[in-house]
Amino acid sequence: MNKHFDNNYDYPDGDVREALQHELALFEASFGKFKPYERKGLREWVACGNSVFDNPYYLYDDSGWPMDFVSAKRTAALLAAENKNNKFRYTVSSVDSPKDGLFDSLVQF
Repeated sequence: MNKHFDNNYDYPDGDVREALQHELALFEASFGKFKPYERKGLREWVACGNSVFDNPYYLYDDSGWPMDFVSAKRTAALLAAENKNNKFRYTVSSVDSPKDGLFDSLVQF
């Protein structure tokens, strides 16, 4: 369920919202420490009808499953930092406009 942050989306209610909020509570209790912006982003992501076990960056773990939101956000930040000084830099897909594939574009500096 990758709904992104779309103002025109009819957000879930009832059982789906309750299940997502329950999943969020369990995840927050078991994950460990969050930075304030990670917690805020995670809660917004779930409020938009997405699972904590999905991410807007299309990042997957070694087993082929989508990374959870917080791990993907951290991985995207690491990828950006690693590529900062490279001749070619990849930009991670925006949550506002879903794209096919992991990276939007290849930018040469």
